[in-house]
Amino acid sequence: SRTLAERFRSRGPAALIEARRIFEASAATYLETIAGFDVVLTPTLATLPWPLGHLSPVLPTDLLLARTRRAVGYTPIHNLAGCPAMSVPLHRSDEGLPIGAHFAAAPGADALLLRLAYQLEEARPWQDRWAPWSYPAMQGA
Repeated sequence: SRTLAERFRSRGPAALIEARRIFEASAATYLETIAGFDVVLTPTLATLPWPLGHLSPVLPTDLLLARTRRAVGYTPIHNLAGCPAMSVPLHRSDEGLPIGAHFAAAPGADALLLRLAYQLEEARPWQDRWAPWSYPAMQGA
């Protein structure tokens, strides 16, 4: 985060103004696009879960940024637009790692997502489903 802040600060105030303009326009376009839909469903990540260290802060900054951009393409718009969102581990990779389904709703529709989460948990409980090498799984949970 500090590296990103320093990198962006070096671009000057005009870059901040332009970035805010782009963010606001992107959020407005997104909100127009989802108008009339209760929930938007996307993958949480654009890739399968990666190995530990794949997004390590000790990696060269450019490599870390490239990997991050490839992985999180679906979710940042919800933050920009002020939308409530949740990632739910509904699926598993062949290795047993959780694959998230990302649900988002219009700003202020938090209760809708909470009701959906409750229904999903009833239909497909995940409370006791652990990745193979997680501590609970290794303890026999």
